[in-house]
Amino acid sequence: MNREQSTVNKIKCGVVGVGSLGQHHARIYASLPGAEFAGIFETDNARAKEICAKHNCRRFATLDELGEACDAVSIVVPTKNQHAMLKRCVESVLRLTEYENYELIVVDNGSDEADACAYLASSTGKFVTGEVLTVDGGQQLWGDMWPTGRPDYFRL
Repeated sequence: MNREQSTVNKIKCGVVGVGSLGQHHARIYASLPGAEFAGIFETDNARAKEICAKHNCRRFATLDELGEACDAVSIVVPTKNQHAMLKRCVESVLRLTEYENYELIVVDNGSDEADACAYLASSTGKFVTGEVLTVDGGQQLWGDMWPTGRPDYFRL
């Protein structure tokens, strides 16, 4: 089977930022049988070189180039407390993201401050493209990475 045949019906995915969380997204997308890992957008040259070599993927020069090469984008925002920063982040993603095939997932790593907890609780189910997941220290996040069937997007 040649590369063209092997990528038919696979969802083309990319990762923006391959830091502490993004490196895991790259690793998982590169290993999923239903995914074709298109590549990354990363501003750190050394980090981009490391991840591209590790996963045999392309580094995109712009976010637009990455978006054009992908079928789906997951925007994952990890948080613990930091209400004002989280609110600004979520609102800017919803207001400024022109790419239509995305989901926004906020991963709560055990917030315990009242304002952050209230914001997270009020956000659950509020956004059509959004979801709030609560995890213990982020460990559960990596447990169930691939939903059944072929989704319109990946849920991380």
